[in-house]
Amino acid sequence: MKKHVLVICFMVLCLYISIPVSAAQYSFHYSSAAVKAGSVSNVYIYKGNSKQNPNKFEWSSSDDKVVSVANGKVTAKRAGVVWIKAVKDGQVSKLKLYSYGKTKKVSFGNGDTGEVKIGDTLTLKPSAEGILSSYKSSNTKVATVSGDGQVLARSSGSVKISYTLKPSAEGILSSYKSSNTKVATVSGDGQVLARSSGSVKISYTSYGKVKYTGTFSLTVRPALASFSVQEEIVLKKGDSADIVISKTPVDGYVNSISYKSNNKKIATVTSDGKVIAQGCGSTRITVQVNNGEEKNKTAQIRIYVVDSSYSGSSGSKYILHRGASLEAPENTLPAFEIAAKTGGYIETDVQKTKDGVFVLCHDTNLKRMCGVDKKISDITYEELQQYPVISGNNADRYPNNYIPTLQQYIDVCNRYGAVPVIELKWNMQDDEIMKFNKMIRSSKKPPIVISFRVGSLKKLRLINNTVSIQYIMRGGATEKAIAICEEYKFDISVGYTKLSKGSIDKLHGKGIKVSTWEIVDNRLIGLYESFGVDYITVDY
Repeated sequence: MKKHVLVICFMVLCLYISIPVSAAQYSFHYSSAAVKAGSVSNVYIYKGNSKQNPNKFEWSSSDDKVVSVANGKVTAKRAGVVWIKAVKDGQVSKLKLYSYGKTKKVSFGNGDTGEVKIGDTLTLKPSAEGILSSYKSSNTKVATVSGDGQVLARSSGSVKISYTLKPSAEGILSSYKSSNTKVATVSGDGQVLARSSGSVKISYTSYGKVKYTGTFSLTVRPALASFSVQEEIVLKKGDSADIVISKTPVDGYVNSISYKSNNKKIATVTSDGKVIAQGCGSTRITVQVNNGEEKNKTAQIRIYVVDSSYSGSSGSKYILHRGASLEAPENTLPAFEIAAKTGGYIETDVQKTKDGVFVLCHDTNLKRMCGVDKKISDITYEELQQYPVISGNNADRYPNNYIPTLQQYIDVCNRYGAVPVIELKWNMQDDEIMKFNKMIRSSKKPPIVISFRVGSLKKLRLINNTVSIQYIMRGGATEKAIAICEEYKFDISVGYTKLSKGSIDKLHGKGIKVSTWEIVDNRLIGLYESFGVDYITVDY
């Protein structure tokens, strides 16, 4: 057994001794370097991490007229590129040396600054003369792109728009560096990847006959989720106002913003979003935001241009919304009394109690006006009298003020010669329509009945061929709605934002009167009077 152990040990020892030990290599710690022409500097050679005595090496330059070398000391004579050799013990070490004549600042674009959103890439290519940029669409049937980067969508689909910065001059050896790799990284060929929100500087150095240096300041923003603008702008002719854009998130990335007026005779808009009123009327301005994605985000602003000299002598009639609701709680007898004294048109809303009494309240629930969470349709009229109106303008001046009945309202209108304008708030059954029709026949002035519920209006028309009826629409007067109005001899009530002079003229041409509502800015009242609208509902 001992004999076998000795044999194995001997074999291992022989094997170990037979392996040659490689000699450590001489080398420069870098493969290339740069020096300025006219300067003298030292280059060092190492064995591992140990600096060697340069006098022990044989030195040479591939072109002594550009750079000469002796004992590790290099003398740069003129601009150019050479190989420096150091030889010892048969080993050759080489260093590529760039001798540059001058330093030149390069540019990456307008102002050397830019913005991108998180996840975007950007190729930085420096130019001593300026940047040459080019854009390319991957599918011109879906979208084209102009030389200045304006993308035009042509059809549905997906497309990639690539952007490249091309250099007109650069050195032979180039390097890039990011000041904050958490915000953006940069590759050896200038590919920048935005990683998180923040600011970063990308520095560039390139060596050749000229040393190029440059810095690109980059701001990285989060992607823009959405944006909004004012709903409407009201101007007098000749005045101007700025479009205000609110972004979500507030620092969201925006590549470009464009503005377009639908009618330049009414209002024009500058490239920086200033609206200039040109002539009386209404139009829309479309705001388009390019946020670096394939599809731009858009929004529209309603523009109204009014004439302060307008006399207001049209035939438009005012309907007082829920009575004198600015003077007393809405839809109550005090509000109706104050409004009726004007002898005009008074609007109200009809609900029904559990026992079938028609009462006046805009809401189906008493919570807002009476402070109790009860639905009107769930309680009797007698129960309703337990809850006085405690909310609304000047409510404290009117104690013991209760929700009135439809008949009480008609009686007030009759007393002062006012015209009732009654909105039906639910889909009425046939017997309810009969009852309602009987009540409104007690009005001395021909009433106007309005509702969103076209079924109730149709039923009323079948039993009352003379009452004035207005079909209310939120989305504007559609062709289908117009056809219904023509068939049943209805007029139309539409929010002012859905009306223009052209649409009003069209309805009048079909024999349909037009009522409008929701006007908050009183300057618009005169404008819609000039459009020829028949009725305007106002708060009084």
